[in-house]
Amino acid sequence: MNLKSIIFIISLLFTTALLPVGTKSEQNTSIIIGTGFDYRPHYWQTPGGKTHGFDIDIILAICKVTKLNCTIKNINWHDLIPSLLDEKIDLIAAAHSITPERQNLIDFSDIYTDTPMAIAVHRELDTKRVGNEELRGLIIGAHSGTLPQKYLYKYFPDHKKRLFKPNDDYKIELTARRADAVIDDISVLMAWLQTKKGKCCKLYKVLPRDPELNSNGLAFGIRKTDSELKALINKGLNIILSNNTYDKISKKYFNFNVYGNRNRLNVKHKKQN
Repeated sequence: MNLKSIIFIISLLFTTALLPVGTKSEQNTSIIIGTGFDYRPHYWQTPGGKTHGFDIDIILAICKVTKLNCTIKNINWHDLIPSLLDEKIDLIAAAHSITPERQNLIDFSDIYTDTPMAIAVHRELDTKRVGNEELRGLIIGAHSGTLPQKYLYKYFPDHKKRLFKPNDDYKIELTARRADAVIDDISVLMAWLQTKKGKCCKLYKVLPRDPELNSNGLAFGIRKTDSELKALINKGLNIILSNNTYDKISKKYFNFNVYGNRNRLNVKHKKQN
């Protein structure tokens, strides 16, 4: 190799090193979205392997307007945050409420839905009296490791409790009277109560919002180091809120407002201490 060739190669390498590095969206337009297996109407997987649900439609609509190439990956619910931290997925779309414990581990997008916790009971249960005392001595259930469990322990400390694994169908237990009441997000309970299988039961009451437990909303989970992806997801959310896409998706799953009483654009969540 002659001297001119060596000089040319060194010059080429130096020039390449000085080229500007693009943003995440410019360099890598593909992300893996982690979700669970069955938490209707937010997400569920069919026997054929296709994933449906409100959360899935919302995030895919965001991917479309931001030109992200998004792949859905179903993971056990308790493994979602570890998978995000281990970089096995890039984002969580699985009805995650913003809690102080989760904020210590991951970051969140802006809120995409805001609905309160509620209680459903079997229709045969006498609920004429007001308050929690009539549920004393009865079994109240909730999914373990979730916000409903926190509400269960805070608002019903002396009641009998039953915890279900995230993938267990507590609706079957309530229908069979192996549990007398269950706590969950009202959007999930209402969607079930309006089905044929949900005719067994009824909505008992809506629980008060509790800022100590959560910041009143669900958001997409993102790594704390991935600020560019967070900004892109928030931008896409604002777009689908403003162009009516969000409302069209919402009406597929709910007959009531799940976005909450908040401004349409730039919806933020507060970091909790």
